[in-house]
Amino acid sequence: MDRSQQIVSAMGRCALAAFATPQLSTGSPSLDWALGGGLARSHLVEIFGDAGCGKTTLALQIAVEAQRRGGHAAFLDVERCFDAAYARVLGVNADRLLLAQPESGDQALAMTETLLRSQAVDAVILDSAAALTPQTELDASPGAGHPALHARLLSRGVRRLVTAARRSVAVLVILNQVRTAPVAGSEGRFLPAGGMALALYAPQRIALAFESGPPEAELRRVCARVVKNRFGAPFRKAALALTPSQGFCREEELLDLGVACGAVSVYGGVWSACGVPVGTSREQARAALQARGALRERLAAEIRQAIRVRRKPPAREAAGSSLSASA
Repeated sequence: MDRSQQIVSAMGRCALAAFATPQLSTGSPSLDWALGGGLARSHLVEIFGDAGCGKTTLALQIAVEAQRRGGHAAFLDVERCFDAAYARVLGVNADRLLLAQPESGDQALAMTETLLRSQAVDAVILDSAAALTPQTELDASPGAGHPALHARLLSRGVRRLVTAARRSVAVLVILNQVRTAPVAGSEGRFLPAGGMALALYAPQRIALAFESGPPEAELRRVCARVVKNRFGAPFRKAALALTPSQGFCREEELLDLGVACGAVSVYGGVWSACGVPVGTSREQARAALQARGALRERLAAEIRQAIRVRRKPPAREAAGSSLSASA
């Protein structure tokens, strides 16, 4: 009996763990590469940011990726504002999406734990931590609840959910919002709703924020910053493009990454992807990639190969300088 078998027989199968962590794609090429491949399965992921910056849209894209790989996804709509029509636009298969609307935070956490222990889903999405109202607060008269009930519920519940997630193959995604009041003694940082429980127990945390630009623009830039990553390099950023009606634009990301990698060129005012002319403007190039799926996948494969050789995602500043130089 070798040393590893002796350890297993003495301490159980949990004594040894696999080095490679299986991952699930976010549906965004830039964010996947910023995370080091995607979201870690069997773990908790927190996505937080200001209102309207695309947290729910990103969560629905994760559900689409889980369904695309033959799995199922569960969406716990604690805020009770799920838009089925918008989910279908993003590509969510309603027949394979488990949708629940819990009445309290206690019920939502119990449902989430049951789904994780069932081993029947690949992604469990909780929207959101800020809306988890303790049952004790609902039963009490207005003003009689303790101010820390929400934080206590979230802290106790997350510890149970983390243990359940480790025994499953699903990715647990919890959306959260930030408070408007800054944290005391810090500069420019804001406290997530419910305290710092998710920040402590989530091995991957993604912060979404709008970049500068007109709020009424058809295509708004969203910066996704990986503020915590136990499975790769942290503090990487991904540039996302959010459209109000169709979610994140994958073609816009591919153009940015393609320019940085050299897979997309702009010469004489003509945009070319993989050597194929796709238009005389950025809008025409984006529309051509949307209409030609084979060319889009070919471009994504070339970008993936270029990044694999470089061992890191291309800097967005390089894409921006190339675009400004070509203009």
